[in-house]
Amino acid sequence: MADDLAAGVLVRVLQQYRLRPFIVYAVYPSRRYLEAKVRTLLDHLRTTLSLSLKDAMTRVETLAQTAAQQV
Repeated sequence: MADDLAAGVLVRVLQQYRLRPFIVYAVYPSRRYLEAKVRTLLDHLRTTLSLSLKDAMTRVETLAQTAAQQV
């Protein structure tokens, strides 16, 4: 999305509105006998999603500020 905004393919509308931060939940039956593959997936999601979302939001905010200055 940020790349498309930078290229001008997408145009931000309603610039005064921002998405609220959101929480992602992983639901599984029991923590007592959690399989290694499930634990690995949860650890991966925890690190990957948080970093990716922070990076994307930073890029979008920077592009929004740049676009606002050009108008």
